[in-house]
Amino acid sequence: MSDAEAPQELESEHEEEPPQPPRRGPNLWWFVILLAVGIALLISASSWEVYQSTSPDDLGSLVFGEGNDENDEATGGISITVALRKFYSVLAFGLVALIAHKALGPSRHPTRRAIVVGALFSTAIEISQYVNGVREGLLSNLFDIFCGALGGWLVAVIFRFSRR
Repeated sequence: MSDAEAPQELESEHEEEPPQPPRRGPNLWWFVILLAVGIALLISASSWEVYQSTSPDDLGSLVFGEGNDENDEATGGISITVALRKFYSVLAFGLVALIAHKALGPSRHPTRRAIVVGALFSTAIEISQYVNGVREGLLSNLFDIFCGALGGWLVAVIFRFSRR
């Protein structure tokens, strides 16, 4: 055996398995961001002052022009202001679901988890509002929780499509 072959032989006897990619689990920094965003949104959603500043009575008119903020039969009696509020609540719930996904790491059922996170966060907001004296009614509360689930679902669908 030549000297050149000996080191290779020794190396092959002591070869280690190739390094495995690190397992991704919960991420502390995303968890901190989730807590900060969640608390900020929860406080904002429970504050009458924030509600008034983000939903002025003429919001629909400001966004879409004069006369677009009245309850109208074409919108099922829902004002443009209410529709806009529901739209940006869906976006906010989607943001929370996205940050939760980053914080919690991979899931076997990411869509299901995103829906549950959105719905649970919305439920927390409804409870907070109830504790603070807001009485919207059961159907309104259930619709808001549906918006939370919808926001989570939309984020899951968008990110599933973006990976293709």
